[in-house]
Amino acid sequence: QKKTPQSVQVKFLRSIETYREVLTKPEFNFLADITLGIIKSNSTIINRIAQTLLEKTSIKKIHERFNNHLNKGFLGTRLQSLTIENQCKDFDRDTVIIVDDSDITKSKAKKMEGAKMVRDGDTGESKLGYNLLNIISYHDNEQGYDIKPVSSDLISDEMEIDTKSQILEDRLIDIIIASQR
Repeated sequence: QKKTPQSVQVKFLRSIETYREVLTKPEFNFLADITLGIIKSNSTIINRIAQTLLEKTSIKKIHERFNNHLNKGFLGTRLQSLTIENQCKDFDRDTVIIVDDSDITKSKAKKMEGAKMVRDGDTGESKLGYNLLNIISYHDNEQGYDIKPVSSDLISDEMEIDTKSQILEDRLIDIIIASQR
């Protein structure tokens, strides 16, 4: 099991502290536990995450708790809005917004929910996977520069063709509003 240094855990928890004000206590605890578990386990598989937390609660109970929160459709939307607000509040005229229309391929998967044939940007071949829309910001500062993740949307085959364009437009509007520019 990978041991995450205490200093990294402290910095990480400080970075998500702003979410505490707007989430319920169980939602905030879920956010802290699952994201720290992802960092520790280097995995997004819930059982692996639960094992790294070393809680007195059974892995099955942790799995159920995580699934209950993950199935709250509104929680992801709310976290995305809060992230955009937090990451964009210090934008100025020199901040650059970078849009990365990318893909995630799952070459070993035979069938995955919402997956479709996507063009693998590395090989040019069509493979099973998802389209991904990432937005990051770049800004020069005294120490060099800041690169911040602003938004990330996984786009499945169940969405309409023009949905990606609409999502991008919506995210850019959210960024303009959050940065007050």
